[in-house]
Amino acid sequence: MESSTINKRNITLDYFKIGLSILIIMIHCPFVSIYAPQNGSILDNIGYIVGWEISYGLTKIGVPLFFIINGYYLNITSREKTGKYLTKLVILYIVWTLLYIPWYYPYFKNDIKSLIITVTNGFFHLWYLVSLIGAVIMLYFLNRIKVNKIGLIILAIALFFIGYLIQKRDPYSAFEIMKYRNFLFWAFPFVTIGHLIKYVIYSKIKKFIPYILILGSIALMIEAYIYMEQQVTNNLYIVPLFLCPAIFIYILNNGKMGSYPKHNTVADMSIAIFFIHPMLILASLDLKINAYIDSPVMFFLFITITTLPLAYIIVRLNRVLKIFL
Repeated sequence: MESSTINKRNITLDYFKIGLSILIIMIHCPFVSIYAPQNGSILDNIGYIVGWEISYGLTKIGVPLFFIINGYYLNITSREKTGKYLTKLVILYIVWTLLYIPWYYPYFKNDIKSLIITVTNGFFHLWYLVSLIGAVIMLYFLNRIKVNKIGLIILAIALFFIGYLIQKRDPYSAFEIMKYRNFLFWAFPFVTIGHLIKYVIYSKIKKFIPYILILGSIALMIEAYIYMEQQVTNNLYIVPLFLCPAIFIYILNNGKMGSYPKHNTVADMSIAIFFIHPMLILASLDLKINAYIDSPVMFFLFITITTLPLAYIIVRLNRVLKIFL
């Protein structure tokens, strides 16, 4: 034990966040391609459907749940606390943007406009931090002008569906992605939901949660199947808007509580995995390691297995420098 300071935490949630980070890896290392196999056998088709449901169905709870968790633990009761949190996010963004320079700068060094857009919106997965910063600022000011809980949830749901409709026009265009994969239409709705979960009285909704989890899981698989038929991979899915809050509420109220030392490696690992795994993916592509791994599933396992020790190193480094997590 590195410190005598002990914190009570939801252990189940900490391990669950590691699982969510692995789902994020899976988003970037899908088991199957967007397009169905041509003239494949029955087994090929079944494998494709299963791979799609995992890669483009199950994984879609990852980002919304991380936003919800951020929103739940967000403290916007004062300018000082909000400012401190935003400062931490900005430092994280600067540090990780600098660390990813070797991968984005060579492509944009002769195109300053694209370089500025890339840095402003976040390279690869770093859009998440930019969106979280914007969502926190927006929620803080709405709280300052006393927008009530009903108003917040209506605004959150309305903005989400506006983003979903924008996405439908052209989900693959880089410019279109910036229009909907941002703080306004993705981060703010889920951060707000997470923030409002603090006011939910669990005893009043406890009996409904299992039904929401079961029906929501089935609905998510159906939604993913519909997109499979359309051969599109949307970022915004409708079902997580209702399923993910139920998942978080369930874990929050049924997870195992326990004591941790001041430095919580389990909790920190989920963040480190999120930040570091694209570096492994990009380095593997640069070194053409993927050419020697003939299975997408094996490539996912390779990235996951190599990410874990590097994530642990980041966790240990952060205890000294305190700028990585």
